[in-house]
Amino acid sequence: MNLKCFAGSIGVCLLLATHTSGQIDYNNIPEVTDKIFINDVHVQKTPTLNIGLSDILIENGLIVQIGTNMTPPVDAKIIEADSAYAYSGFIDAFSHLGIPKKEPNGKRPEVKFKGFPPNEVAGITPEKLASADLSHSEGSIKSHRDAGFTIAHIVPRGKMLPGQGSIISLHGSSADEMILKDQTSTFLQFSGARGYYPSTVIGVMAKWRDLYRKAHFHNKNLENYKLSANGIQRPHEDKTLNALIPVTNGSRPVFMTTKKVKDIFRAVELQKELGYDLVLCDVKQIGAAQKHLKSSKIDILLSLDLPKEEDKKKSKKDSTEVDALKKSMMERKAKSYNEYLTQAANLEKANIAFAFTMMSGKSKDLKSNIIKLIEHGLSKSAGLAALTTNPAKILGIDDIAGTLEAGKLANIILSDKPYFEKESKLKYVFVEGHMTEIKQKKKKEGKGSLKGIKAVLGIWSYSVDVFGEEQTGKMTITQNGDDIQIELTDDNTPNDTDNATGISYNDGTLSFNVTVDGGGQETAVDITLDFNAEDFSGTATIEGMGALNMEGSKISSPE
Repeated sequence: MNLKCFAGSIGVCLLLATHTSGQIDYNNIPEVTDKIFINDVHVQKTPTLNIGLSDILIENGLIVQIGTNMTPPVDAKIIEADSAYAYSGFIDAFSHLGIPKKEPNGKRPEVKFKGFPPNEVAGITPEKLASADLSHSEGSIKSHRDAGFTIAHIVPRGKMLPGQGSIISLHGSSADEMILKDQTSTFLQFSGARGYYPSTVIGVMAKWRDLYRKAHFHNKNLENYKLSANGIQRPHEDKTLNALIPVTNGSRPVFMTTKKVKDIFRAVELQKELGYDLVLCDVKQIGAAQKHLKSSKIDILLSLDLPKEEDKKKSKKDSTEVDALKKSMMERKAKSYNEYLTQAANLEKANIAFAFTMMSGKSKDLKSNIIKLIEHGLSKSAGLAALTTNPAKILGIDDIAGTLEAGKLANIILSDKPYFEKESKLKYVFVEGHMTEIKQKKKKEGKGSLKGIKAVLGIWSYSVDVFGEEQTGKMTITQNGDDIQIELTDDNTPNDTDNATGISYNDGTLSFNVTVDGGGQETAVDITLDFNAEDFSGTATIEGMGALNMEGSKISSPE
């Protein structure tokens, strides 16, 4: 029987079809529904529990039911999973996702006393909300979602105290629609304002102590004034101190960037002294700090920005100075590389829970980088927990996310094979029931914009003119497939290597970004170089300092 359903009469037509034929043609149900039925899928309920082939019913953005041999509602959209594998959607615990990067204007603010700059100039804006800068159409959101992420904890960009974090859903037609929880964290980092106080790590630590204690006493004054205003001077409003009160009373944690061991020790020292809740973020090097973290209640967010593996080919000319330098660098980096990739496994063995952050990493490298960690001792269940249950708990959203259970958000990813198999591919990502089908990209033929890149591969010397003072070092440029890797080593600190990000190459021009440690302060540098046979010239642009001249020459080419 042919039935024509007009707007508002779908339910009547379905009822009529049931009574007239006794059969329901699910394939012809109009797709005006918020119900989705996923049929025949291997359900990974938790990182350690797979309940086997089951069905999943989604309605109003929530998981309504998970079970076997379920009958789909007549108005549900049916997804034939074909025995795919279902996991809880991934959670990025710490990111600038969806927050556009502001281009520096190259001009320093006019400040009368550089030792007492306005808070905004000093990078102290704890009242600022990440959600205020969120752009729902920012391209990184789609790439994150396509990699399996469904929720992210985002923080503002900035210096010492950029502001407060927000937890967002990776679906929404506006920034407001994406926000799950606002004002969830206070973001702190050892990054001062160049040229103004505090500009060094020691200065940042001193300033943080001062701000914290002032906020504590400011809160006491406010409370006393509320109890009895008679005879008490009215406390002055202070947006900076007001924003820090939740930190001092324990209702808002501090998320702090601590990439290296020394940063961890400094952060833990401050936390013990002042007593707030602390989360160590974008951790790249734990080392000796691990034993101090085991007994603490401090959460850890490991960076998934893994270093590139060194070429293990032996040099044919061990007698030359260049080959000796290359050999020494390769041995040192090989040791560092192995230590980096075993950190996650060591934390698991020590029963120290952790989550992953993509703050410094690329979403396209998510799976391959975790597989590297698994190959170096991390269990698959711990790797999955670091993407799901652990970040959900750290962010305080484990009641709505992190596992596949009835009543939780319908944040689900479907993979054609077990996720951590190298050949597995994502088929669908559901964010609060909104489905995205992942189209697999075809591999590009040829090198495209990498044409001619071989001419710049190798080891180069470089020098930067920093207001009349020459800073020198070495730059190593390598290629791995379609990816370019750049490492810079300052001649004054040959044991420390800075890795470039945002690399692009086109017709002899190489552009990239690098974050360097300048006297205890992390500084972002944008570099553009033009290569000509055996030398190059270009600029290194530093926020607040403008463009500095940079030049260099080739030391050696790859064998």
